[in-house]
Amino acid sequence: MDVDSLTALLRRQFVDLQSAWDRGDMVALGALATSEMLDELRMERPACAVADPCDASTEVVTVQAHLLGYESLGSDAVLSVEFSGLIRESAGGVAVPFRELWMLTRSNGQVEGWRLARHQALL
Repeated sequence: MDVDSLTALLRRQFVDLQSAWDRGDMVALGALATSEMLDELRMERPACAVADPCDASTEVVTVQAHLLGYESLGSDAVLSVEFSGLIRESAGGVAVPFRELWMLTRSNGQVEGWRLARHQALL
């Protein structure tokens, strides 16, 4: 496993998922998350209402990906990744630190296709 290439891919995926979330793009989120995780995301953001027009603009200022674990479970692989960095949640706002644990899964043998299965904010 080429760790540098994998972490670069995962950092891009983090940014892509954040962008899809900001737009309320459930189709794009479905390509980046498991069906179970997508169901949870839909519950968190059931529809883009007038008061929440799905045009948020979270800027990922910096993002690091640190691989914590890899496990092969039958025909699937599970990856544990700690993401950290700085995000800005409004134009002209102050960038604030974040730290999250993501569990990603894919079928063994695939080069790409990591899909978010769980996530948790870390203190």
